[in-house]
Amino acid sequence: MLIVLLSLLIAGGASAQQNCRDCGVAILMDRIYDLKLNTYVVPSIYEADVRFLFYDSMMIVERYGITSHTDVKGIETAKRFVIGYKFIDFRTQSYYRYVHFSDTARIMKKMREIPGAKAEDGENYLSFTRNQPNAIFLPDTVLDGTKCHRIRGFWTRNNDTLFIETMYYVDEKERPVAYYGKTEVNDKLYSYFRLDYFNVARKIHRYSSMDITSRNLTKKELKVFEAWRKNAKKYPVKK
Repeated sequence: MLIVLLSLLIAGGASAQQNCRDCGVAILMDRIYDLKLNTYVVPSIYEADVRFLFYDSMMIVERYGITSHTDVKGIETAKRFVIGYKFIDFRTQSYYRYVHFSDTARIMKKMREIPGAKAEDGENYLSFTRNQPNAIFLPDTVLDGTKCHRIRGFWTRNNDTLFIETMYYVDEKERPVAYYGKTEVNDKLYSYFRLDYFNVARKIHRYSSMDITSRNLTKKELKVFEAWRKNAKKYPVKK
């Protein structure tokens, strides 16, 4: 009886995950180097990790809010919570906001990203960056099992280097959906998944990266994607 029960539990857990092409879960991380701890840490609760779901030419981003309280001793306590979701349809280059993660959820707002302009919530996913200033190409490397190209840019003033940025990128065909971002290098588009920053004057090391944590989605997640895809087709954003 116990063996049968375990078999049912294992089968049920497996059926919850669905294999699908070009889909999965990714986490956008931001880390800063702590000299005292001698390791990279999360900068603050305001810059904690962001969860992304991606499928075909679509992406769903969890949107977060922050509440904070400062006690009589001046100690601040902050909490972070999900306030909604942004659905991005890369085929039509449109954004849709939802409050609930459900296939029956209603669209709360729809918009289109304006090339070169900053999105109202600070999240641009359809624009792409261009070559960094004073850029040099570094040898290819392997990062977290992914072979990638590297380019390093130098921001200077009065012959002093202020800021250094290293970008890790792959051919666009390897990551066709820019769930992090795209960059133009020598008139060709690539997808990048990590940026290393170094503030020379303040000696601050920092990086942000998009790490894929799963190549599967659950039945519910796929159902939401299909429903929101239909919504985007039914309620297109005017150009």
